[in-house]
Amino acid sequence: MIDACCIYINRIATPILAALLISSLFSCHTRIESKYNLSFEQVEKINDTLHPLGWQIPEGNATHAVNIDSTVKQEGRYSLRFTKNARDINAIVSVKEIAPPLAGKTLRLSGYIKSEDVLDGFAGLWIRADDENQNVLAFNNMYDKGISGTNDWQKYSVEIPLDPARAERISFGALFAGSGKIWVDNLQLTIDDTLITDVPLKTIFKKKDTSFNLSGIAPPKITPDKIKQLTNLGMLWGFLKYYHPRVAAGDYNWDKELFRMLPKVFSASSKDEFNSEMEIWVDELGAVQDCRDCNVLDRSKIKLMPSFGYLFNDGNLTSSLISRLAKIRDNYDDRSSHYYISQVEHIGNPIFKNELAFGSSYYLNIGLRLLALYRYWNSIQYFFPYRHLIKEDWNEVLVEFIPKFVQASIRSEYVLACLELTGRIQDTHAYFQDQIGTLDSLKGMLIIPFKTKFIERKLLVTGYYKDSAEIKPLLKVGDIIEGIDGIKTDSLVEQLLKFTPGSNRDAQLEQLSSNKGFLLRSNNPDVKLLTRSKGKLTEHVIKRIPVRSTYTSSNANVIDRGYKKLNGDIGYIYPASLKESDIESIKPLFKNTKGLIIDLRCYPSTFMPFTYGSWLKQTSSPFVHFTSISLKMPGAIVHRKNISNGTFCNNDFYKGKVIILVNASTISQAEYTTMALSTVQGSLVLGSTTAGADGDISEITLPGGIKTSISGTGVYYPDGTETQQTGVKIDISLRPTIEGIRSGRDEVLEKAMDLISEK
Repeated sequence: MIDACCIYINRIATPILAALLISSLFSCHTRIESKYNLSFEQVEKINDTLHPLGWQIPEGNATHAVNIDSTVKQEGRYSLRFTKNARDINAIVSVKEIAPPLAGKTLRLSGYIKSEDVLDGFAGLWIRADDENQNVLAFNNMYDKGISGTNDWQKYSVEIPLDPARAERISFGALFAGSGKIWVDNLQLTIDDTLITDVPLKTIFKKKDTSFNLSGIAPPKITPDKIKQLTNLGMLWGFLKYYHPRVAAGDYNWDKELFRMLPKVFSASSKDEFNSEMEIWVDELGAVQDCRDCNVLDRSKIKLMPSFGYLFNDGNLTSSLISRLAKIRDNYDDRSSHYYISQVEHIGNPIFKNELAFGSSYYLNIGLRLLALYRYWNSIQYFFPYRHLIKEDWNEVLVEFIPKFVQASIRSEYVLACLELTGRIQDTHAYFQDQIGTLDSLKGMLIIPFKTKFIERKLLVTGYYKDSAEIKPLLKVGDIIEGIDGIKTDSLVEQLLKFTPGSNRDAQLEQLSSNKGFLLRSNNPDVKLLTRSKGKLTEHVIKRIPVRSTYTSSNANVIDRGYKKLNGDIGYIYPASLKESDIESIKPLFKNTKGLIIDLRCYPSTFMPFTYGSWLKQTSSPFVHFTSISLKMPGAIVHRKNISNGTFCNNDFYKGKVIILVNASTISQAEYTTMALSTVQGSLVLGSTTAGADGDISEITLPGGIKTSISGTGVYYPDGTETQQTGVKIDISLRPTIEGIRSGRDEVLEKAMDLISEK
């Protein structure tokens, strides 16, 4: 999706203006309408250019601009014109914010749009509702029916459901992603088909804390000394966030404190000046009392001790500042009610609490960008149970990314910097959601019209979407995609891996070959493919299809139900289609079969480790060992007890051979289920490297409507063998072949059936 929304503007609901608005809601319609300026008739001159009063639009430059147009309009004197001369995928937008209605169910934005030569993208209207923390409650735009090409004035509309109790801000406007021109005019906003001018709104927005506004602060010049200062600031900010008792108690808005300190660090001209500012800052928080019983942890239960970056390195900070920090560290009082961090009960994965989303911030100033970097880096530093598996020095990752976040002057650069950063922890659970939609815009709203997978490290056609049947005569299942738009596929893969978070290469390739990855997507409707079929190279130019249409086309090998018999004497279970009650039918149906195949090349729809373990195992045995974070010592990762499945002395257990199928689609609960059922006596795990991301996930909120996640608990075999990154233990390694795909065979399933039949 492309959503170019929600930039902070000069709100129409300032206290004085809000009072005027409310007092005149039921008076002259023309007066009220002028307050909203939905037809762009009220203008102001900024830098000798006319702008619509009360609207926020990006500043024009050599490649795109938004301006008032007095010659082309649908009605009145003016329209709003968007121009893009370059094929730039970044959306340009107009933004309006108002207080939400007090009541109603459906908000609709309608208006007229005229287009001229719109290419490589689309134009449309958008609308969204946010809560008090700037989280998105509802959003819609026209990405599924966007305007392209040349069209005369036509009326369009988008709508969203409204939750009046939660909504604190309504944002709306027009967007344009592509090249060409569009004109927008005569907008209307309605609630349940009543004009917004005729309904009461909430009184005012909450008072804006101006300390959050760093828009007037110029980014510092990036030098080695300044990078070192910003590195120390980020490490110190994170340490104090999790260790200082007053911050832990919630006495400070810690984001605000960062914004307050940044200008001082930007202007610090020497190491001494920087250290002096940091000492003053620490002292302002107040003295820490001695605590005799603090940090009491059985060291034998600690898998990872806390790491504080460079803070305690000799010669990095002044000895007096280090002494202050050591006092804070060594007298940390266990806080189960820490303001910023807690744990999921009985599981132990971290909950990152009270983190403002700044979800309406489309253009992120340098304060928000550095907040994102520091917040994420410290979340990993203190609470990622697999920190020790990161293949590079995590401290140096912070050093590396400071210039990237400082210099990310447009939203697309910021989003890519965040995405690349999340990829550095090598975790397939590092899902990435951009609520404003810039990432989808960067990937592209169109996709190659067939399904693919990497087989023998080659990108193969493996199937078709329901909207791509016409492709079948041109591209056959098993054809190899050697190049896309003039670039070799292998080269594209290497370029895109850093923007594809994953625990291992198999998991990354699985994502790249899907409709979620960068590889197959674009905003260009035409794609040039170089394919190899039976040794012959051929070039094709075909049309991409909307990526949204592929979400309803299943990629799974779904059967009518989650179980069936193969060849009459082999049981087959496909957990993605299982129901919880199916086990009562499965037990008698499979009781006398030779063997059982559990196909975990999917995500289970029901939780299997204990119910199926009790059926398949003769006795109870441990199958997993956990680690989790510690609130007694932030940054420590501690061992937990082993977990067992199966029933002691079960004489009615399944007697046939059990084979479990896995591949890169086997992730998280599927990997956990594999571990649980692989303890069945005589069982075999057959297939290829799994996704290597086990354990319950924890979500991290970043400024600008971005959410990502991590594997929040450590998951190990009882003998201590890692599952993160490496995946589950495999007894027989087997991968599909190109020839097998071409002939329509499932070679892994066939091998499992052969192994059972040999018995």
